[in-house]
Amino acid sequence: MKKVYIVTSGTYSDYGINSVFQSEEKAQEFVDLMEKRSSYSDYDIEEYSVVDALDSYELKEYKVVDATLSVDGSFHVGSYSENTGELPIEDAETTQVFRHRYYSKSLGGVRIHRVLRDDALDEEKYRKICADILAEVKYLIDIDGRSLQDVIEIYEKGVKSE
Repeated sequence: MKKVYIVTSGTYSDYGINSVFQSEEKAQEFVDLMEKRSSYSDYDIEEYSVVDALDSYELKEYKVVDATLSVDGSFHVGSYSENTGELPIEDAETTQVFRHRYYSKSLGGVRIHRVLRDDALDEEKYRKICADILAEVKYLIDIDGRSLQDVIEIYEKGVKSE
């Protein structure tokens, strides 16, 4: 399947598409050029598949669960349907460590996004998964001596604990 590489910048209401390229190399050249011309340096390159015909595009729908456990003990969980397009379902599963809402140098908690393998949403199962990950994160920070930023980056790279 063909890919396109979209250069974006900004976040939330400031988010926008700057340009679209057929190769990642050209997109990176554009980002490098823009960063030389401006003091703004928050460009991202997003990769998307090009769909030539809808009849050849298979939609894979599945249920997911999002669960968040904060360091203060508050827990939220919910499930909904999601569509991966042509992504493998496993690519939809993530673990995120986040900072405290008001104290950015402090740990806020963990958030997981998992495929719901059966129809039942077992809240206690996901609370335990979050608690285990939160304990691992605290170990990495308090015992192993890692910084909060290091731990956030470890989880951004796709480390899965379960």
